[in-house]
Amino acid sequence: MNATKQYYINSVTENNQNKFYLSSKPDLLSPDYSSSGDGGWGETWTFRVNVKDLDSGNVNVSLWINLTGSWQLLNSTTCSNCGSLTQKTFTGHKFVCGNIGSKSFKFNATDQFNYTNETSFQSFTIDKDDTISDYTSGHLSSVNREGSSKSLLVVRIRDVDNSNNYTEGVQGRIFVTKDYSAYDSGTSNTTNSSGYLNIYFDPDCNYNVGSQNWKGGVYDDTCYKNSNNTPVRNVSINGQLYVGLYEPQQYSEFNVSNLVNHTWNVSSDCYAEEGNITSVSNTLALNNSGTTSSCTSINEPSTGNYNCTWNSTSQPQGNWSINITTSKTNYNSNTSLYQDWFYLV
Repeated sequence: MNATKQYYINSVTENNQNKFYLSSKPDLLSPDYSSSGDGGWGETWTFRVNVKDLDSGNVNVSLWINLTGSWQLLNSTTCSNCGSLTQKTFTGHKFVCGNIGSKSFKFNATDQFNYTNETSFQSFTIDKDDTISDYTSGHLSSVNREGSSKSLLVVRIRDVDNSNNYTEGVQGRIFVTKDYSAYDSGTSNTTNSSGYLNIYFDPDCNYNVGSQNWKGGVYDDTCYKNSNNTPVRNVSINGQLYVGLYEPQQYSEFNVSNLVNHTWNVSSDCYAEEGNITSVSNTLALNNSGTTSSCTSINEPSTGNYNCTWNSTSQPQGNWSINITTSKTNYNSNTSLYQDWFYLV
């Protein structure tokens, strides 16, 4: 560097080396994210950004996240010699149930000259976690529709997004079919400290007898998606048979050798829903002070109505008792005794 002017002596030439440096701020490109599944809070989350600094110095790259309305530093790293485009990845991050919803993240960078840059806000959504409902107990159990008996049905719920952890306090339901295909609205409970969802199934007259299907899992929970992915299991529902004797009427009298007609119906604990029960196996026994007889030609002239005609020829005089026993698959049998019901003279 020198200076000249007319009538002035020229200045001394001065050379100054490296008196200033022309630098640039770092570049941040293509901010992105992913999770190990479909975006559940318990999954492993990864955030990434491409960094470039023409000055080729060290660049501090920071990941910021907004979960609650204010920004917080989630992670940071140093990009060394970032003269060419270099991807920086922040992985291994997990969230909690309370973070569910639409959130934001951003990156900023500071180089060795304290030049900074920052990406725009990037939106991402944290979802509920996924679960698997493992069958535990209750398959092939049996329960009576009448009375106070119950069947214990149990599944165990694990968080497949978060190390298969078993979690306490998860809201769930167990569903049972009513007509072998259509499920009920479910019985609710929450998981215990070991992740077990237990219900005591107590069927009423809305449930048909026989083998019904059941399954269970998360339902209407704050932290977990609805899931009823238990392999279908079975529970057997038993009805109760009842006998109503029409004939002979109590205290009726017949002469020895008369044909005595016996007529009765068989119903169940759910007569309003099922009416009379057809195709029931019946036995009819008669007794007179130790003398026994039976009526074997039992017919079903109409649905759930049965009859049998007993020939009293050569039978002893006196009071006769009637004993009718009924049975059918998926029903508890019934034995009805009509003591000293009619009289042979």
